[in-house]
Amino acid sequence: MSTIKLKESDMDKMRALNAKNRWGIDYDGIMKLVSEHEKARDIDPYKCALIEYRLTDINCHTEVSMLEKGYYKKVRNRIEEIF
Repeated sequence: MSTIKLKESDMDKMRALNAKNRWGIDYDGIMKLVSEHEKARDIDPYKCALIEYRLTDINCHTEVSMLEKGYYKKVRNRIEEIF
C-alpha cells in the first residue's frame, strides 16, 4: 500500500483510544481490527492506514508489517500464539 497522510484529528482519536485502553488491546479487539483491515484492504486504504497507525502506537510493529503485506492468516496465527 502507498503512504497515506492521516488527518491529525483521526490520529488524535486513535492516541486517545489507546491511552484509554492503557496502550494495550485484548484478543477480541485485535482480531476485530485484523478483520476490518482485511475487508478494507482493496476499498478503503485510509481505514487500513488508520488501523495500522493505531496498532503501531501500541507497539504491534510485527503485526502491522504482516497486515501491510496482506498476510492475514499469519497475523491471526501470531495473535493466537501470543494470547
